[in-house]
Amino acid sequence: MRGTIGGLIQANTVNTTIDDTAWANGSVALSPGWNMLEQGKSNYVNETQYQQELRNADRHFNRSISWTTQPDANIAISFSGSAVWVFGLSGGEAGTFEVRLDNVTQGVFDA
Repeated sequence: MRGTIGGLIQANTVNTTIDDTAWANGSVALSPGWNMLEQGKSNYVNETQYQQELRNADRHFNRSISWTTQPDANIAISFSGSAVWVFGLSGGEAGTFEVRLDNVTQGVFDA
């Protein structure tokens, strides 16, 4: 019997950015208490903070930003992959965040 068994299987690496705008399509699950600013689709719990951020919307990627002052607030993102990068505001009152992958804490980071 002659022939070739197997072959080269290549995996492609894909980088996907999940922005604040993903809350509207269900890609991101939010705990209660989040303020979300997005042009035409905002959802907020604090009118004063919302109005302050609205004036600065042009400074944010996709003109969107999310924030909360709720203790223990969280965001869940489901994905298949081997790495995660987190981008966001830092300094001042930004606080800390915990990264969990498959329910295992990967670290607590100072924003």
